[in-house]
Amino acid sequence: MRIPILTFGAIASIIAINSVFANTVVTSQTYVDNADALKQDKIPATGTNASTPGTTVVTYTGTAGTIGERELFDYDDWRDVDPIDHYDDLPTVGALMGFFEELSDYKQDKIPASGFQGIEGLNPIDTINYLQVGVKGTGLATRTPIDGLVGERKIFEMTDLANYHNSQLSANEQELQDISIPTVGAMMSAISAAAPTLPTGTAGNVVTYNAQGNIGGSVATANAPTYSNGTLTNGANIATISAVETKQNKMTCTRWIDNAAHTDANCLLWNMAN
Repeated sequence: MRIPILTFGAIASIIAINSVFANTVVTSQTYVDNADALKQDKIPATGTNASTPGTTVVTYTGTAGTIGERELFDYDDWRDVDPIDHYDDLPTVGALMGFFEELSDYKQDKIPASGFQGIEGLNPIDTINYLQVGVKGTGLATRTPIDGLVGERKIFEMTDLANYHNSQLSANEQELQDISIPTVGAMMSAISAAAPTLPTGTAGNVVTYNAQGNIGGSVATANAPTYSNGTLTNGANIATISAVETKQNKMTCTRWIDNAAHTDANCLLWNMAN
């Protein structure tokens, strides 16, 4: 059997024919008419979207072939603009670090255990001085009806006593003093300085105490003799010095020596009273 031998020219012709048919695509009329709807538009260059200026990232949307866009919120942006205006932007790591760095100036450090004083960057030490202004503070944190919101009451010190309800203070400032929390020193100073007052009563009466040891009333005083013509008078009253020193005569003279002074030494006849 004879094997046919292909010449170089025949091989070249076969390759050329296959190449033409392999790379030639015949499109339908439907494909041509819908080509614009099927193709993916080019992603626009950064900053060309008027509604989303600056550096942005591409995001998915709910429509096939349509992209979204979010602006990047960088480290320097939050210093110069109001973050509320960029609520839907995507923060970079730099922006977050800058935000937390700024926030660290306002965060509450851990409260140390009782008897210890916390020092930033160091372990707590037990040399706390409770009289230091930074330790004792000037106000007390209080609870409020609103979750997450604390109130504050001023600590009323001894030094505030002299200025209590000063006429130079406004009505609001005086009310703030009234709801302040007093220290023991302020209370004791106020008690010591206060003049004790007793209930008012009848002038000249003597105050008496009841069975409970409290002030229970008063008793009038008597300045006249307790007896008059044999009758007890003012018996329920308290005799004064004048009443005690007033002599109650029990004998009266009815006859004296003639032409003599009417004195006890010159009395000839005494009348004995009952």
